[in-house]
Amino acid sequence: MFRKSCFGHFLLLPELRFSAQIVHQLLLRQCETKKDNEIWILLKSKGLRFSKEEFALITGLSFGPITKCDKKSLRIRDTYFKGENKVRNDELEKVFLSLGEEKKKKKNKKNKKKGFEDEEVIKLALLYFLEHVLFGKEGKNLIDMEWVALVDNLEAFNKYPWGGICYERTLFGLQRALENRVSKYQDKKKTKGEAAVEAYSLVGFPYAFQVWAYEAIPLIGLKYATRVSERYPRILNWSATSAPRSTEVENVFLEPHLTFHSLLTPTLEEQQQDYYKHVDKQGASAEMLHQSNASQDAKNDDLRHEKSSSDTAAYVAAATAAMAEETTNDAITPSIEKLWMEFVKFRQSSELNFNHLKKEIEGLNLKMDELKQLLLEVSDMFTCLNFLILQCFDICVFSYLLLLGGVCNFRLRV
Repeated sequence: MFRKSCFGHFLLLPELRFSAQIVHQLLLRQCETKKDNEIWILLKSKGLRFSKEEFALITGLSFGPITKCDKKSLRIRDTYFKGENKVRNDELEKVFLSLGEEKKKKKNKKNKKKGFEDEEVIKLALLYFLEHVLFGKEGKNLIDMEWVALVDNLEAFNKYPWGGICYERTLFGLQRALENRVSKYQDKKKTKGEAAVEAYSLVGFPYAFQVWAYEAIPLIGLKYATRVSERYPRILNWSATSAPRSTEVENVFLEPHLTFHSLLTPTLEEQQQDYYKHVDKQGASAEMLHQSNASQDAKNDDLRHEKSSSDTAAYVAAATAAMAEETTNDAITPSIEKLWMEFVKFRQSSELNFNHLKKEIEGLNLKMDELKQLLLEVSDMFTCLNFLILQCFDICVFSYLLLLGGVCNFRLRV
């Protein structure tokens, strides 16, 4: 049932490790724009756009008008969260995992309510995936009771424009990632000296931003990912098993003949997909596509309106060094990647079950072939036996004729 839901295509996702350095290096090149509903990255005096269109093409999540949900339907809240209106994400995770364990225990037992219990697990799985993976919330954050009410109606939940909700949250995190970081770094440096570190966390679904980098900057995709297919949505086409260092990514941006796509162009097949049809498409101005060098100079000297360029450089160096250590203090919260891998494992376990069933079917086919061969051998034996009987009958007839001829000959002599 999860595979057939609005999030089902994510079960087909190859292994995709999150790369904090790619995201960070792109954000350092973010330029200011009057359009607050999209992000522009400045490379070689030209702009690269990350907007709703790109997000839809990457994720396959649907867009459309956002409607309010019926909060009266709170059966799941009352059933699994004791009627509480404030439920933390870690509590949701605990309930979801415990329900999954109960289902495993009852797997081999006859249960009239099996279909109902399966649907309950799917509802909690959708809610878990939404809050932890697509929204990138940490365990201490509260889940939205609006989604708890909505998930009890699977038809309405699957039709909801999650692309718009997820994009807004992702955009919010990306646009504010570097906000006031230099001043905060300065304050920490006064007390901690050279050991000062100012990191940040991203909310939403930053994997979409990373895969967009693979698509928009082909050299990034060539160096740090593997294109494994040509499907849609585009996130299904990329696999990454390692994360590059900050200096490696920075060197890519310094390539003299670096090529990139300012806008992602949908294929004819993508244009027919529902998740792209309902996106509010906005054209890009020539001003954004061809930024002046002055904008890049301003960006280098003034990171998000901070005053000191030397402190900005120091902050960037300290932040990238902290991110490169790959510890629990990573600049990008590791919970997103951890939970994403849990769903990858869920997909892999489903594949293992399918492979086990496939092997059983192959074994059954092999036994059927053996039985068929045995029947053929028995048939051959009966054919041989029939042939021998006929031969014996012929011999008997021949012997009888010889005997009859001998008797007649004897009588004639007498």
